Amino acid sequence: MSEAHVKFGYTGTALPDNAEVVVLLATAPTSGSGAGVIAYPAHAGNQFQNMKIRRIVVGLINSQAGTLKEYISADRGANWTQISSTAVAAIAANSQNIYDFFVEHYTDWKLTWTNGATIQATFSPNIVGTGQRVIAN
Repeated sequence: MSEAHVKFGYTGTALPDNAEVVVLLATAPTSGSGAGVIAYPAHAGNQFQNMKIRRIVVGLINSQAGTLKEYISADRGANWTQISSTAVAAIAANSQNIYDFFVEHYTDWKLTWTNGATIQATFSPNIVGTGQRVIAN
């Protein structure tokens, strides 16, 4: 049986401004905005289960530092609870930062980028949902 692999397009700001927050991916509307939301505005049910997604893998090409924040919601996006925050350094030439999130057990989940103090000269998030599970060593 093949696993699901879904590439998500980023719909936020092309080059985030200083301290700007952008939604990279969400399964429910956030602050009345559909930016980055899977199946918005016809949001219904657990989108990760519907698409058989267990993990989200994010490759970031970012010229300036920022922060990735992960949130969950128990009420379809009316309220979000932050569950992680990861400082992200600017990348070296010809490389990218890679992050892996286990999302299978969340009904609603979102990932945001909070830009640092400097406007990005390069910002390219590559987001893939996969049905593969992480295998412990």
